[in-house]
Amino acid sequence: MIRLTPELWLHSTLEGDSTTSSVTESRAIDFNLARRSGIVINRIISQIALHLDTLSGNETAGVGVQEVDVDPDNLIVEFAGDLTPEDLKIDSSRCLRHVVHGSQDTATGGADGVTKPHSQLIKDWSHMRMEERPISITSIRHHFGVQCSLSHKYQVEINIDYFIVELSLEELGIINASRR
Repeated sequence: MIRLTPELWLHSTLEGDSTTSSVTESRAIDFNLARRSGIVINRIISQIALHLDTLSGNETAGVGVQEVDVDPDNLIVEFAGDLTPEDLKIDSSRCLRHVVHGSQDTATGGADGVTKPHSQLIKDWSHMRMEERPISITSIRHHFGVQCSLSHKYQVEINIDYFIVELSLEELGIINASRR
C-alpha cells in the first residue's frame, strides 16, 4: 500500500423533516478513484441534531441513526426496535454507527418548539497501522434514519479525514474477498 496524497477532508450533510413516523436518507459519496487505488479512513466525526417540529403538548420520543458504510450497495438503516433482542447482525462494512435516543415533553417548549441536545461521536483510527483502518475501493455511503412518534426536523453531518492509496494486486484481492 503506497500513500498517494496528504490527508484529505470530506464533509457530508443530510437534513429534512420526518413528517411520517420514519425517514431514511442515503447518499453515495464517490471519490473518483483510479484503478488499483482506494481510500483509507483516519477519522470520522459524526454529529446529529433532532429538533421537534410540533407544539402539541405531548410526550414525544425519537431515535436517529447515522452510519458510514464502505459498501455502497447497502441502503437499509436498521433500528433496534425492528430487531428482536436475540438478533445479531454482522456487517463489517459499516465503520461508523451513531445512535441518538431522546424523549421530552413538548408542552414546555417555546414558540419554536424544543431542541434536543446535539450529539457528537468521534471514531479515530489514525493511531493504527494503515492495513487495520477502514478502507474502500469504491464509493462509500452516508446513511441517516429517524423514527419518532411525532414530527422532527433533523440535521446530521459527518466529517471524514482520509487519504488515497495505491494498492497491489494482492491487496486488492484481499479487499474484494472480504466484501463477499
